[in-house]
Amino acid sequence: MKYLYIIIYTVLIYICFINISLATAATEENINIIWPTSEKGIITSPFGERGDYGSGSFHYGVDVGYDEGIPVIAVADGIIDYYGEADGFVYAAVIYHPKLNISSLYGDIDIINGLHSGQEVKRGDVIGIIAPTRGTSTGPHLHFELHAKRYPFFGGSQNGAFDPLPYLNGAEVSPGAFDNYENDTNIDYSVIADIAKPIKNIIDTIITTCVKAVNTIVPYVLYLFITLSTIGLVLSGLQIISSNEYSLNGIIKSLVSKSLIYCFFIFLITNWSNVLNLIKNYFSEMGAIATSQTVEQVGQLVSDPTAIIQKGAQLTVPFFNYLGSFNSSIAITLSLPAILLVGILGFIILGMFLLIGIQILLAYIEFYIICVFSIFDLSFAGLKETRHLRFVGNGINAIFASSMKLLWYIFFSAILSLQLTSMNFSDMTTMGNRGAINLEQAGPEAITVFMSAIKMQESTNNYYVYSYDGYGYGAYQISFTNWNAWVEEAGLQSDYDWSPHENMQPAWSPERQDAVARFKMMQYYQQYGNWRSVAEAWHGGSGNVGSGDSYADSVFKKAGMVLPNPTFDLVKAFKLFIITILFFILGNKISKGIISLFGSPGFKYYL
Repeated sequence: MKYLYIIIYTVLIYICFINISLATAATEENINIIWPTSEKGIITSPFGERGDYGSGSFHYGVDVGYDEGIPVIAVADGIIDYYGEADGFVYAAVIYHPKLNISSLYGDIDIINGLHSGQEVKRGDVIGIIAPTRGTSTGPHLHFELHAKRYPFFGGSQNGAFDPLPYLNGAEVSPGAFDNYENDTNIDYSVIADIAKPIKNIIDTIITTCVKAVNTIVPYVLYLFITLSTIGLVLSGLQIISSNEYSLNGIIKSLVSKSLIYCFFIFLITNWSNVLNLIKNYFSEMGAIATSQTVEQVGQLVSDPTAIIQKGAQLTVPFFNYLGSFNSSIAITLSLPAILLVGILGFIILGMFLLIGIQILLAYIEFYIICVFSIFDLSFAGLKETRHLRFVGNGINAIFASSMKLLWYIFFSAILSLQLTSMNFSDMTTMGNRGAINLEQAGPEAITVFMSAIKMQESTNNYYVYSYDGYGYGAYQISFTNWNAWVEEAGLQSDYDWSPHENMQPAWSPERQDAVARFKMMQYYQQYGNWRSVAEAWHGGSGNVGSGDSYADSVFKKAGMVLPNPTFDLVKAFKLFIITILFFILGNKISKGIISLFGSPGFKYYL
């Protein structure tokens, strides 16, 4: 009956597992993204390195040629993370797709009224139109990018950009496929790991040479040992014969015992390569058992110099991403202490991983080189006549000590790798809002950020929209009664006949609106000395300054959306630094202790 219950429970668990698997498969179907327009265009600039106009830069998306005015649509369901002005694109939209954990970017577009950051969109919803030709562009086009995970548009790095063309052409995107995507920077930090690759090539050459050297030396060592053994047998025989007390049984016993020992050493010498591999594999298996890893994984940790150094490079990627996330002198000045601290910690941690990798490599090389030279020790250690020599026994000791050291580094590197993997050090950088404090600290130089925040507040960056009451117009919603006066104050050519009306659009050009708004905002700033008062004056005139209305709060919030301020988790950074330092010191001290303890003269043979 007991076994019947076990069978029943096993069947039930299996059925439940199948049902869960099917349910999971049903809810996580692969998804095709659609083209960002209703029809396919012509790829005018692909993803990757390009040399147009002498730039020689990397192109993080694809440019698709279209006619001006064609609607641009969302490629999948998502949330608008950014919608508005963007350097290099004039206007851009960034949409995060939670189900796929990817982001899509649409550049070189004109935005439409009614859309804003935080708004949900469905697959196929119109999010803009193809803009006319601007700058050095060869014609109207859409710049389209795909990024793994959520893309901080103003974060200063191309966060996980990948070639979108295969997915536009029908390749399916599996939910969660990019959850562990690690190419989260436009800097290829794998170059750091390449530092060890030349060393790895040297190591491989040394090991190959050592193996060949052993095979080459063995016949000579064997010849030396046989010669010394023969001399030893002759001397022993002469000593026995010349003594007053000797017997035939004694002679036979001595010859047999020595012959057996000599045969054992001959076997060791002729099979020295196999003996060394046996020793190395034994300690690798011991390390695998101690760290719950496979022998292959353990062997790679020790023999591959790039493994531990790549680990260090991966762990320091957030440090260097943070350093590269500042795209203005203002941001760098305001965060200079944090930048210096993060930079110093990052370089020290990376340097320590490089040194740890070199220590492991040296232990590996040391083992093989000692194995080559210690074979000579066998020729003298087994003979009574030569065992008293000072160097005899040191070779065997050295093999034992280097094997113990190799075992320690196998254990050390595996534990270090597992420990750091178990601790999440990948999310040390977060993008927070600049907020009122940073905006005020930036002073007059924050005018561009402030202007963008006002545009987002007033019109969601639409230069050709009337106010809801009909008394204002444009991206900054400047009233008709103020426009001409402000134009004259700014020293621009008067355009009294350019007041917008339905038969004359577009009216005030974007460049003219920006120039007038910049002048007036700076005038307000010189008058009041802070951006909060400027926001209040923009909203309700000078009489509104000091009112504390919510308009200014909303503008400051949007200023944070315009230029995110990266923050770095210094607590995690110091934790990583301390762990690395402790492992570095521990590895160095214990390896020296092993050599001191097991590397002294000994292991002599008295035969």
